[in-house]
Amino acid sequence: MALRYDYSPLSEEAGEIRLLTLLPDQCDSPVRIALQIIQLTEETEFEALSYTWGSPSDPQEVIVEAKEPTTLPVTRNLFEALQHLRLRDRPRVFWIDAICVDQQNLEERSTQVLRMPDIYTQANRVVVWLGPESDNSILAMKAIDDIGSKVKVDWANESFEITSDNGSDPTSRALVDDLRPRSEIWLAFRALLSRPYFRRLWIVQEIYLAGERARIVCGSQQIPCERFFNAVFYIREQSKTTTGRHLASNAKKLGRACQMHYRNLRSLIHTTRYCQCFDERDRVYAVLSLVPEESRYGICPDYTKTVPEVFQEVALKTITASANLDILCQCSIDHRMLHLPTWVPSYSRRFKVERLHLGLPDGGAKAYTHYGSKGILTVTGFCVTTVHEIKDNLPRRVPETRDKAASTIHKLISLLDGSDDSDTHLSNLHSLCRVLCTDGFSEKLIPSGDLWPVFEEAKKYIMEVDEWSHQDSTEPPKLYQSYIIKINTTLSGRYLITTTDGRLGLAPQATEPGDKVCVILGCRSPLLLRPDGNDNYLVVGECYVDGIMTGEAILGELPKDWKLVRKSFPEQRTGRRAYLNGETGETHLRDPRLGPLPGGWSIIDHEKMNAYNRYMNKTTGENTHIDPRLEPDALRQRGVQLQEFQLI
Repeated sequence: MALRYDYSPLSEEAGEIRLLTLLPDQCDSPVRIALQIIQLTEETEFEALSYTWGSPSDPQEVIVEAKEPTTLPVTRNLFEALQHLRLRDRPRVFWIDAICVDQQNLEERSTQVLRMPDIYTQANRVVVWLGPESDNSILAMKAIDDIGSKVKVDWANESFEITSDNGSDPTSRALVDDLRPRSEIWLAFRALLSRPYFRRLWIVQEIYLAGERARIVCGSQQIPCERFFNAVFYIREQSKTTTGRHLASNAKKLGRACQMHYRNLRSLIHTTRYCQCFDERDRVYAVLSLVPEESRYGICPDYTKTVPEVFQEVALKTITASANLDILCQCSIDHRMLHLPTWVPSYSRRFKVERLHLGLPDGGAKAYTHYGSKGILTVTGFCVTTVHEIKDNLPRRVPETRDKAASTIHKLISLLDGSDDSDTHLSNLHSLCRVLCTDGFSEKLIPSGDLWPVFEEAKKYIMEVDEWSHQDSTEPPKLYQSYIIKINTTLSGRYLITTTDGRLGLAPQATEPGDKVCVILGCRSPLLLRPDGNDNYLVVGECYVDGIMTGEAILGELPKDWKLVRKSFPEQRTGRRAYLNGETGETHLRDPRLGPLPGGWSIIDHEKMNAYNRYMNKTTGENTHIDPRLEPDALRQRGVQLQEFQLI
């Protein structure tokens, strides 16, 4: 019986890695490899493998050739990949994580994870292995190759264009139209896009870093990675049926994740929340290299830490470095992990709710925090109101057929408190219209978003639901469909609530009567906090409460014709909050509710003046992007009853 392979140590100082040489042979012969330690340089020629590890329950042996051959156990998934990828007449050199990294050595795992960006960036090619041919995968791969060759996707703007000579693509259009459930092509697509690879977390980094050098391989079929995901996007967006759209949903999310540019770790972890990983610490470590170094906040892979320790480190370092508390918006008490404070997001739990849209309940103030002993985080803010009633009989979604959609909207309207006063009833309907999609309307985006509903149209939809429900067509009017889609996204995992001061809102399903609706300085959404009876609070989750989302509770109502918007800056690949004067059409960074700057303060010039203001105190020399009119003392002078909340 052959001996087990014994890894020789790598020198971190010398920048060493291992490479695997896959020795030539017939497909069904034993898999033979050779391992060598090298210093990674730009001249090093090798391929990197991106694949799904698979279950370790059925390990297979590969032979490691040396003076005295040894064996190494690998998962069946990897074993099949090695069998299919080896050549008959010449060797291939690969970097494969499961073999080239000693997985039992936690220190080596931590250091080699840091080398992975260099490895996948410098590899001559990245082979994305989906698995062997099965379930008519040849048909699916050829159809995807054909569609992807004629489509160019703009992932940032969620749009595409046809690149064929005549500007149209009847072949692909007909193919997508044929995506009927149980049809041959539908079954082939479903089988291919349902493979475990498309749910794997590490591949986001691997494909992103590989860029144009990545190729999707399924059995004997190969497709450039960009072409593959362009086709998936087209299939998802052009499918007329819910089934067809759902078919490509996960793969489209993956494609978008692999193409976008990320500026902060918090958003990236949220974007990849649907992915799967074997080690939950990789929720952080697998995407760390995709954000700029300054946005990693000094976090380094360390597999000697426990999962709760890693998640808490991310929360604390994000809060300290960003000077805001937006990370609290990812917390949910019903996702809480054992041994983790409620103010730390539990990235191991699948998020039940989508993030809320544009909000500024604190007016844009800076976070004031203190981390003490026993896992307590102290934050500053104020309580606005209290949850009075939870409408837990809220429909889970609005159906797509006209009559059922109308019936569901009626149920939602019936949840409102009845009022004999017509003005009050109308105001309640408008509030419901905003609440159902957390005020996510195209008017709040500059330029306006094509995929978001228009408020006036949505309001009309609510007001005239009886009229269009009796029309002949089975589908809701097209101009309302985007509103229905937004409602269904918003309602998932949330209940309608009313507050003790008569407001309407949406809150996580774990909400209870008596939970406090709080505005926390430095947090872009109101938070529901639950007193524990010992002067501490549990974070229930973020919420939407109509009438406080744009700073009304702290600064009062916006002047007539003014609204808070999000303005995009494509050249900076970012967006910023701004205030739109509806009368002039001009946007301003300054909140019109704020008075003049305090004595000694002024707005100063800087390279991104179109995106945000910077302020300087001429006396002290302080230079900051935080408006001094939103400092705690200034807010107290406005009558805001600030207090400290100890979060546990």
